Amino acid sequence: HMKLWVKDAPLLDPTVGAEEKAAKAEEIRDFINTYLTCEIPDRATNPVLHELVMRYQSHKCSSACLMSPMAKFKGGKAKNAPMRRFCRAGFPRPVSDSTVVHDLEEVLVARAKGRCRKKLYTLARKTCEVSINDYNPALLYYWRANIDVQYIGEKSRVLNFYCTSYVSKSEKKSKQQRMFASFDPSRTLRGCLKSYANQSFKCREMGALE
Repeated sequence: HMKLWVKDAPLLDPTVGAEEKAAKAEEIRDFINTYLTCEIPDRATNPVLHELVMRYQSHKCSSACLMSPMAKFKGGKAKNAPMRRFCRAGFPRPVSDSTVVHDLEEVLVARAKGRCRKKLYTLARKTCEVSINDYNPALLYYWRANIDVQYIGEKSRVLNFYCTSYVSKSEKKSKQQRMFASFDPSRTLRGCLKSYANQSFKCREMGALE
């Protein structure tokens, strides 16, 4: 995970009037279209990027993204109706003829109410691209692995909150219990905190790439 600052990138401002909002939305739409896409490149004219997109950017739902199902009963009354599962990554993505920038206030309200992912924008997307994750062609070409590039155009704490919650996610309970059990009760509070920090770094769970 990383944060990229782009010089002179446009930001949404909910305090401006309707005309200013429309002009800013148009500027942001052009900015997003410059750096982000979900297009499947032509195999004949761009075979390398086509292969990278189809290999790394094509989402296939599995137990990892369907592990938090939401029950919706047919007709709203059937008790034994099958449970419908939703992809928590938001796939398939909606088809759109052009990139659409949504109202910032509506997005923030949806997040506050804990609704399913309400993004700030919807990329232009064809029917054949509903399972293609957003990417930047240059980054994908050099990284040669799955990427998920997103535009953050708001002055809120959502980005820092996401990064903080990701790097500080809880470990397995058994490891935490072992760490607390290993504390020497005769040590000072400062010494216990230092010991806990050292063991936390040593026991930190991380993927192979990290």
